[in-house]
Amino acid sequence: MAVVLRYRTMSDERQADTHTDHATTLIMSRFRLFVDDSGNREYATDGKYGIDGKTLYFVYGGILLKQHDGDRLEDALRELKRLTFGSSDVEIKSNWIRQPKERRTRYLERFGLQEEELKRFIDDYYQLLVQAPLTLIAAVVNKRQLQEKYATPWYAPTVAYDVLLQRAVLAVPAGSTLAITIDNIGGKTPCANDL
Repeated sequence: MAVVLRYRTMSDERQADTHTDHATTLIMSRFRLFVDDSGNREYATDGKYGIDGKTLYFVYGGILLKQHDGDRLEDALRELKRLTFGSSDVEIKSNWIRQPKERRTRYLERFGLQEEELKRFIDDYYQLLVQAPLTLIAAVVNKRQLQEKYATPWYAPTVAYDVLLQRAVLAVPAGSTLAITIDNIGGKTPCANDL
């Protein structure tokens, strides 16, 4: 499940303020940002990272592209999955591909594939991404640095999300719209906090 948020750039608001009819506001392009996270969200209260699953960094990364380019890329990726796995509804996760046990369980055995077929799929998948007119945007938070600088640091995902959105808005032309799709980040954190 993904969450889709829609934002207008500040220049859109300025343009809308100068028009009596909001329908006449010119929209240059529609952009999409697909966001995923990496790292654990919690701060280490003892300052020790890398122990008990607490990561030093929290990251939001995103792929930014024009909506019509995103639609074409999504169609191409779905077709590649269908041709390889017999279904377009297959989740591709880099850690599952890298870890031999996960790779075998989730792809090879489940879909009756040989290593060469999966390797060809991965190569084709990356080739589609390389050829796509997209921009990679990321925000990395060093949790130790925030703890050292602030007595009560902001929640690391909040900081990362704020920076990521600022970068995304700066990357799109004035008058454009930006739709954001965030990967499902629900569940419990290591401190048993609900997301």
